[in-house]
Amino acid sequence: MSSSADNFADIELENKRLPAFYGYLNYKLLSLGEAMRELQDFLIEINRFVKLAKKAFVHRILNQTLRAEDRTKLRPWFGYLKLLDSATSKLPKLKGTIFRRIDKNITTSFKEGQR
Repeated sequence: MSSSADNFADIELENKRLPAFYGYLNYKLLSLGEAMRELQDFLIEINRFVKLAKKAFVHRILNQTLRAEDRTKLRPWFGYLKLLDSATSKLPKLKGTIFRRIDKNITTSFKEGQR
């Protein structure tokens, strides 16, 4: 089980360009339980994650899959991504700065004046 710090510090600063994936946009909208059912081969204790979806984060495994060069590995995530995309599209639009906690010194990854 990961610590809560791990849940917020999943970051990689590779400049690797990966192919885009859009298949999830045409995927049918599922309930969280249905979307997660397709991931049961990839996530240990999937039923516990579904029950504790607000507390148990699956984004670490999703992020690893998003960073994989083999884009076919994303196929089982389409239901979950569609649900997430649908939910976030309903959030109010806002402009501002988002801060993120990072447990690494990433200052050497940026040039002065770079955004």
